[in-house]
Amino acid sequence: MIRQFVLIALLFGSQVSIAKTPLEWRQEYNEVVAAIDTLMRVEGTGDWNELDRHRPTMPEEVSIILIFWADDEAEVFINGYRVAQTRLTPVQVEVPKLYLREQNVIQAHCWDTDGVESGFMAGLYVRDEQGRLRPVLVTDEGPWRTDENALAEVRFYSNDLPDIPGAYVIWGDGLYGEVWLEAEFSADSIGDAGQRRPVEWDQLRMQPMHTHQVISRIVGLQARQKELKKALNESSYQSDFPRYNGYVTNRLAFSLGRAGRLAESENQLKYEALQKWVDRMPLEEQMLIFRPPRPLKGVEAVTARQPLEVGETEEKGSRRKDYLPPPERGKAARELAVLPVSVGLDPNQNISFWWQWTVLFGLVTYAVVLGRSWWQLYSDEVWRQ
Repeated sequence: MIRQFVLIALLFGSQVSIAKTPLEWRQEYNEVVAAIDTLMRVEGTGDWNELDRHRPTMPEEVSIILIFWADDEAEVFINGYRVAQTRLTPVQVEVPKLYLREQNVIQAHCWDTDGVESGFMAGLYVRDEQGRLRPVLVTDEGPWRTDENALAEVRFYSNDLPDIPGAYVIWGDGLYGEVWLEAEFSADSIGDAGQRRPVEWDQLRMQPMHTHQVISRIVGLQARQKELKKALNESSYQSDFPRYNGYVTNRLAFSLGRAGRLAESENQLKYEALQKWVDRMPLEEQMLIFRPPRPLKGVEAVTARQPLEVGETEEKGSRRKDYLPPPERGKAARELAVLPVSVGLDPNQNISFWWQWTVLFGLVTYAVVLGRSWWQLYSDEVWRQ
């Protein structure tokens, strides 16, 4: 039995190895290189060569947690590395310490799309071994500034808010529009946060840092690239094995359209920096399961900025631990209201609607047939009399 199993495994393995020809290996190699180059160009925010340098010393038992929310949309960066994005939904991200420096900058690119209310809330915390959060930096009137080098303003917000401990809603001058918010924090402030009183919080589903995902994807593609190159070198593939340097000849080039010419050699330095980064990556910084993000409308849908009119009102939204993202509002809600039934958000509603009409039609038909039968019986009895 064991001999048969080994024979089957060898035959299956030989079929897998023979399944791809050297030309197919080469085609896959081209696709992998193009994917790496595209990720480098599109997602290459931040200086990846600095990943393995200037790393501050921090306790291994603590982790850095960022919780933020925006009305309507925002994307957050730390030291130029993209953390995550959101639309009307609180997001919780664990920031790997590999992206931190002695002096750090957190930036939030925010914009309004519905013209109802606008605001941004965020809190950076240290999580200890017991899972308690201690604040490092929150949105308030203090350290946050706008892209115009003005102090960010704490805003009144009339609707319900997510419970981000110690954070307030802030925005730039005026209402709506688009704004960049920025604050600084040091590695020492992270250490000092361990001495502060912990805050109450309800843990959300953790999601990985965006740049962390991209780099992990690139590292995986890079490993596959090495495997393919080794397989091609060991095969009967006799053609030259060029590295894409932009141009193959003086006039011929592999192009990625508007992204430019495919230049594999230009990314070699980043490959080496990423490899060092991977070698130092601790096990606890692996990917975590997270909630599918709410799709953004993009900066193209930003509303026009309007002057802020200061007034007084007693109405105010409450902080809720059971906060749920509000339904679409403003222009988006009006556009959604005129959609036909077939484009509804919940297809089960259409099924339930037709099912109700089918049952009603059946009941009416049954009543008609039953009434006709009783009428015939009544008529026959009258004729007999």
